[in-house]
Amino acid sequence: MLTQTTVALAATLPQIQPELCLGAGVGVVLLGELLLPARERKAVGWTAVAFSLMALILAVRTPAAGPGVSAMLFADGASRWLKALAAAAAGVVALLALRSREAERMPAGETYAFLLAGALGCCLMGSARNLLLLYLGMETVSYSSYLLTAFLRDDLRSNEAALKYVLYGAVASGCMLFGISLLYGMAGTLDLAAMGPALAAVTAKSSPLALALPFALVLAGLGFKVSAAPFHQWTPDVYEGAPTPVTAFLSVAPKAAGLMALVRLTALGLSTGADHLPVFGWPAVLGLLAVLTMTAGNLGALGQTNVKRLLAYSSVAHAGYMLMALAGMGSAREGLPAVLFYLAAYLAMNLGAFGVVMALSRVTGSEELSSWKGLGWRHPFLGCCMVAFLMSLTGLPPFGGFVGKFLLFKAALAATSSAPWMYAVVAAGLLNSVIALAYYIRVAKVLFMEKAGAEPKGQAGWLQPLAVGLLAAATLYLGVCWGPLSAAVAAAAGDFGRILP
Repeated sequence: MLTQTTVALAATLPQIQPELCLGAGVGVVLLGELLLPARERKAVGWTAVAFSLMALILAVRTPAAGPGVSAMLFADGASRWLKALAAAAAGVVALLALRSREAERMPAGETYAFLLAGALGCCLMGSARNLLLLYLGMETVSYSSYLLTAFLRDDLRSNEAALKYVLYGAVASGCMLFGISLLYGMAGTLDLAAMGPALAAVTAKSSPLALALPFALVLAGLGFKVSAAPFHQWTPDVYEGAPTPVTAFLSVAPKAAGLMALVRLTALGLSTGADHLPVFGWPAVLGLLAVLTMTAGNLGALGQTNVKRLLAYSSVAHAGYMLMALAGMGSAREGLPAVLFYLAAYLAMNLGAFGVVMALSRVTGSEELSSWKGLGWRHPFLGCCMVAFLMSLTGLPPFGGFVGKFLLFKAALAATSSAPWMYAVVAAGLLNSVIALAYYIRVAKVLFMEKAGAEPKGQAGWLQPLAVGLLAAATLYLGVCWGPLSAAVAAAAGDFGRILP
């Protein structure tokens, strides 16, 4: 038995190199906080950037899995893709935080350590094959996020945001764990690879509706993580009150991990056969959830005057667009590659938008739109980059958001041949894309078309504009030369859920 365990561990270690790297980064950053003098503690930020970059490289270069890999995780291309996204998000956010106005008031070592720990939890969520590992990964992300949100200890908004986040998260976590216990009682296993056939046998004897309650409970937990309506109420308050680097991280990495976990639960745990046929009507549930999420996000953003709060509702809406593509996975296989592509484009454009918020908040001391009047002319580089990010989030060419949204709608339309109700979901998505243009344009209008007030005294520096410029270049590149990334996501999705001997 010991020999078999040793062999399994040796086979698994190459597949978890990114997680090991991020875990080592947590330890090194904390030691740096303890050993370095206060004036040199910014070095721990660069250390976090370095470990994130190493984890990203390891995720990209992870070798193909062979026999003997642990039954607790999937070692497929989709898991490697998500690990790369989580590491990239942590690295970019750590870089932006080095010059963040709010991060200067936060404990350096703990901030970067929990940022890396959050990325580690996202990696576990994205590759979990066992529902208990999935839950542990989700809790790792959640506890890291709670602490990061509360690190502005003298700020009442940050304290309120953390309290709301913890309360919502505790309820969602409890619901999810109860749902997992019900699924285990019905299937007799927590292995997602074996759960589908077991549940198909159960529903054949009783009714597919028997799965409605456990699925709803697990969906409450994962819906909370991806900010899907009606589980999104925490999002605007937490995004506004949390430090902006934390908000940027929450808007990308946990959302990507939650979506991947939802894909694995539905397409594997609640489906059966080589074509992943649903054992009950989860595609229709995801379609309805997509419509609710898109509509709640876009309508909620229309009246916002705080840029972080506006981007929070925007984040909700974008979760809805990705859920729309996932709803079609019950009858078409284009949904997963489209979502993987969109997550990469979304990382660049959304982190870029938050990078501009951080840079301009150093200038004005505020994230209110009223303080941004005319700043596009005083800071033309940041202003033009922000407009590029906003147009990409809208889904306009020639930016990566346009290609990503095109692939999402294409995937949804591919499912209409066997699920005609998907036409209604696609129509709702198109309508919501038009609604979104209104509030994105309003930000650009304030930057360039409204009369400027007194000259702000702050300085943006050079580091955040540099990072913003690189993200803007990536956003433009993905809108013009999307072929290589599209081929990469197709390869990553090709062995989705591969079962190893």
